[in-house]
Amino acid sequence: MRGFLVFDGQGQLLHREGTVSGSDDTLLKHMKAHKHLKPGENGTVRLVERFGDSLLCVRYRYDAIRDMRIKTAEIIVEERPGKGVPRIRETDTVLVPATFWGVVVGSFFTITGVLLTNRSNTNRLRIQLDHDREIKKEERELTLRKEIYLAADEAISSGIQMIGSIANLNVSYDKLMESFSEKAPAIAKVNVIANEDTIKALTAFMEELTSGLLRLSHQRIKLGAAQQKTINIQKLIDQASNERDRMVALMKEYNLTGSSDKHQWAIIQNNFEFKQKRIDELLEEKSRFDFELFSAQMQVAQESHAEIVVLANLLTPVIKSVRTELELPFNEASYAQVIESSQKKQTAYINQFITELTKDVEQLTTSSKEKLPNNGVVPDAANDAAPHTP
Repeated sequence: MRGFLVFDGQGQLLHREGTVSGSDDTLLKHMKAHKHLKPGENGTVRLVERFGDSLLCVRYRYDAIRDMRIKTAEIIVEERPGKGVPRIRETDTVLVPATFWGVVVGSFFTITGVLLTNRSNTNRLRIQLDHDREIKKEERELTLRKEIYLAADEAISSGIQMIGSIANLNVSYDKLMESFSEKAPAIAKVNVIANEDTIKALTAFMEELTSGLLRLSHQRIKLGAAQQKTINIQKLIDQASNERDRMVALMKEYNLTGSSDKHQWAIIQNNFEFKQKRIDELLEEKSRFDFELFSAQMQVAQESHAEIVVLANLLTPVIKSVRTELELPFNEASYAQVIESSQKKQTAYINQFITELTKDVEQLTTSSKEKLPNNGVVPDAANDAAPHTP
């Protein structure tokens, strides 16, 4: 059995109870212990002398209601045999050592620190993972954009090359369109990934490319019709040449047989002269058509170059917008200056080339006519086959 003693700050006994009962719980409730001493420690000497081995512990408390510091002593007031460990009632006050509370509080703060650290690490890891995810997403998008834009650039280059070659009649129209037709679908893919500025710039470029192709295709159809005329004339020349050669063969046969039939000779001679005259007329007509066709081709070539200049100017905003999307540096003013300088030089070279080539063709045509006597008639074969006087 334990007693409960209350002393003031000078060690005078203020209160004593034989047991700690429920009524004392109210008293202890307002007395918070802030120091716990075992018998023999400083502050317990006089109480040890007073109570001896009956002293269990000394506590320093503070009464918040009366604003007093209180010293309490826990002593043994009665001892008797018992049966087992006494059961602690719910109304009993169980004093927990301050060391235990220190361990609990320390553990609480340790656990709190660990939780806060783990939460911070988790948030940091989540932010890092999100950042890495965004970087990989941007890298995938940039890679996809580069692939699509490079394919579209190849298609655009093919379209510009098609415009530049449209005056070349040695390449069929289907063959001319083949490369661009195969690569053109790549341009449509740009609309899926491009931003608004790129789409607008590319749309303006494609509109001009399409309209320019239609205009120049109409000119090419005219060139094709003029070329077909020269081909048809050449076929007539070949047919007339074959007939003329057949007349020459008859003249030679006439001489070999020693025939003296002047009427037969006159018929052969007249047919030869007719075919030769026809050939000369066709050659002159073909020469005129060839020169007209050449002049028309040069005109279409100049129109093609002018269209390429327009397309190059429209291509500058497209390149600027694409490079911006791909995060590549681009100096629009410098690029435009380089393109403008290049266009001026190319235009001057093309005009000079066409002028000189036209003069050369005119001189060749005039020279060929002057070398042929009798308006281009070549009578050598007929003279070789002329009949001998019987």
